[in-house]
Amino acid sequence: VAAGASGPGRPGGRTGVDFDAFLRQLMARALCPKLQTVLGAAVLLEELLSGRMFRQIKEACKELEDWLASSDSLTFRLMSWRQLCVERQMSRQDSPSIYAFITRRAIAHRMQFHAQLLHLRDCQDTQECLRCLHELMRHLGNPNLRLQALRYSLGLDDGYDLETVAGITSLAMLAFGQTAPEGDGPSLYERPERRALTDASQLGDDA
Repeated sequence: VAAGASGPGRPGGRTGVDFDAFLRQLMARALCPKLQTVLGAAVLLEELLSGRMFRQIKEACKELEDWLASSDSLTFRLMSWRQLCVERQMSRQDSPSIYAFITRRAIAHRMQFHAQLLHLRDCQDTQECLRCLHELMRHLGNPNLRLQALRYSLGLDDGYDLETVAGITSLAMLAFGQTAPEGDGPSLYERPERRALTDASQLGDDA
């Protein structure tokens, strides 16, 4: 994917609307997980190199900031948990644990994720962005709102689960001649196991 320049050493500057539309048409028809990963990596790189990803990160950060501004209220956190339950039931997923929302763990998770998104937004070149994104993925745990925000930032639709997003980011790194540290990421056509993405000593679950 070619790209113009939007600043010193920073990716961006080309809209690529036609190519983006073509990729999304392919994604809508892709049923094979391996093909979804390959197309998802192409979309991620197009979003990054066109500069759209940075605008979407800004919008995702604003949504997180709005949530955090109201998060001291237990009632608000329980309403947020209930909304997630409804959304996950509609997509036939298990409901999130209420524990993270009662204990304020969800607040800590989302504050840390917000800081990670800001760091990703401030990256100065493509390779730094991909390394930062890979590091962010390693610490996601078992996210809900954070996964939604990440998918939006990367230009991916709601059909991409955590394992597929991790495979997409690893493949995007490989496309730029980078590899994840040994044991951290999948090979070209291998989706990572959930246990490799979830570490209770990091961010925990369901936030």
